[in-house]
Amino acid sequence: MPEDTLGQCIRKARYYRRWIKQDLANHFKIEAKSVYNWEADRVRFSDETKKKVDLFLKILN
Repeated sequence: MPEDTLGQCIRKARYYRRWIKQDLANHFKIEAKSVYNWEADRVRFSDETKKKVDLFLKILN
């Protein structure tokens, strides 16, 4: 799977964990619709959220 954008990395890490979008939403305590936007690269993350996302993505390294 490509890792060219942050959204693609989030999707890949979610698949790696075998999570559906709702699982990721529950993990971050957000709505599932937000996960769609994250994976489509339609959002700008706050510094706090970016740190949490970076931790989530460490599984890819």
